[in-house]
Amino acid sequence: MALYRRVKIPPSDAGLTRYRLGPSRLFLEDVQAIYDALCEAAKQRAEESEDGEASSVTIVADETPADSPQDLLEATPEELRNLRMASKKPLVSVDLWSHYADVSAQSSDVEGEAVARGIRDYVNRRRHWRGGYRFFDNVMQLLLFLLGIVTAVAVVSVDVRQWPIALASFAICAAAAFANVMVAYRTGTVRIVPQKRNEARWLSGQGRRDLFVSLTGAIVGAAILGIAGLWAGIRVH
Repeated sequence: MALYRRVKIPPSDAGLTRYRLGPSRLFLEDVQAIYDALCEAAKQRAEESEDGEASSVTIVADETPADSPQDLLEATPEELRNLRMASKKPLVSVDLWSHYADVSAQSSDVEGEAVARGIRDYVNRRRHWRGGYRFFDNVMQLLLFLLGIVTAVAVVSVDVRQWPIALASFAICAAAAFANVMVAYRTGTVRIVPQKRNEARWLSGQGRRDLFVSLTGAIVGAAILGIAGLWAGIRVH
């Protein structure tokens, strides 16, 4: 008897086309542009129908509804990690989530799919290497990366023939440090910044200097530790 295999499609996804989003970082004007696109699509669909009434576009930050993108100024960072906008006619859902971000539309709705593709292209043009998915914060990533350097230098200092172990140690720490980036590109992720782009200030001049000084100090410290270990090894031999 021949084997018969069948791929199961969950009922909630039946007839839907999904497009992964990101990793991207969106500002308030970007959210407004997506909202306006959904409203315009709903208006055009209403003009084509008999009743002529456009369906509303819903905005939900986590479980908190909002009347407009401007209301997101009052949302918490946790709420902004799960932002959804959706329209009923056409049926288009935009999940601007910190992980598994996507936009979906009915496969049989040509106009709805066109809207979804337009939103996908808009969001993906605003790519950012991290997006919203984070295992570690910036400090933890830096510490993990430096740990890899220190471990590698220490191993080589004890015995230069152990360089494969040193290289493996560094590779493991570096991979852990950049796990955010790897996950972001594989799953789709969007970070919402409740500010206009020209108002956002990611790092002040003082902040950049502090970061540079900290990083330089850590690298110099790792180098001193490696040289000291190497010198100790030479003294022993």
